[in-house]
Order: sequence, then C-alpha cells, then structure tokens
Amino acid sequence: MHEFSKQVADPSIGFFLTWNFPVILLLKYGKCRQASLSTQTTVCSWRTGLKQAKKSKRNAESEYDRREFIEEIGILFEDTGHPRMAGRIFGLLLVAEQPMLSSAEITEELQASKASVSTMTRLLLQSGLIERVARPGDRKDYFRMKSWSFDLVMERQLALIPVFRKLLEKGRPMVPPANRPGRESLEQMIDFYNWLEQEIPALKERWNRRKV
Repeated sequence: MHEFSKQVADPSIGFFLTWNFPVILLLKYGKCRQASLSTQTTVCSWRTGLKQAKKSKRNAESEYDRREFIEEIGILFEDTGHPRMAGRIFGLLLVAEQPMLSSAEITEELQASKASVSTMTRLLLQSGLIERVARPGDRKDYFRMKSWSFDLVMERQLALIPVFRKLLEKGRPMVPPANRPGRESLEQMIDFYNWLEQEIPALKERWNRRKV
C-alpha cells in the first residue's frame, strides 16, 4: 500500500486516494469527463491529468509573475514621485494578453475603483505613455501602449536638462562664501549638466541608428 495510504485512519479512504487520485486529476484537468478504472485507462488518465496539472501550475506561476511585475512597476512609479496606480496600469498594458484594454477590464484586473482608473488613465494619456483607441460599434474607451512612447518621454526629460542647468547657474551668486559644500555641489551639478548637453546629440544619433 502507498505510504500516504498507511497514514490514513480509514483504510477505505486510503484505497480511494491511492487508486482514484489519477481519475480525480483527469476530471479536474483532463478534457475527458469519463474514465474507466481499468489499469491501462487509469495509467493513461494519470499521465493526462499530470500533464494538465503541470500546465496549470506553470500558468499559475506565470500569472503570479505577471502580477508581481505589475506591482513592481507601480512601486517604481511611486518611488519616482508618481502615483502607484498609474504605474500599475502602465505595467498591466505592457504585459496584457490583449493589445488594448477597456476601462472596465483594467478596473477588474487591478481590483481598483473606476474613479482611480479614470484619473490615472488621464494622467498617462497626458504623459504620452498610452493612447485611447476606439472600436467600431463600441462606445467603450480602450487603452493601449503608445508606439515609441519611451522616445517621447525621453525627449521631454532631455528638454529639461538645459532648463535645469540655467536655473542652477542663476544660483551661483546666491551661495555665500562660507557655504563651501553648497558651492561645490552646485558647481558639480552645473558641470555635469553642461557635459550631458554636449553628449546628448551624439547619443540620440546613435540611438536612432540602432532603431533602424
């Protein structure tokens, strides 16, 4: 008798688990709904059920990884000063099985409120990270990742570099002579942003060639 069966108080329960467990797996994961208890059919059913069980486990692990990824994107957004929900929506649209999702689907997938999803999708739309699309004959709003949204975001960020550098330069005469750490930090930042401005055109050119 199987070792697990020996540990069961009722022998009939042990017998049931030992011999009918393959059939249970088959009924739960297999395509067939009827199975013979003959040895040959039971072995076949066991293999079929085991394959389906392994597939189900892989799918569950994949779904867990997907949800974990979405939450990590949300945390990353939050760490950079943006709403976590915006990051979760962004992460969901990145790995969604469908190329576009409706507001209702996003709400259900993330277990979020309609108001929160509405507010955060507007924020992502304004940021240029996602876009709203329509389906013929469907009045729902659908959202998807915007093609090369990364380029748009980076262009906006890079455009702020000279603005920030000029602002830092305005602070030079305001630093008292006694504040040596402040002056050194300010000069280092100005020097870095000057260097970055000079390097950006070449970096952008290399990136554009890489995309082709």
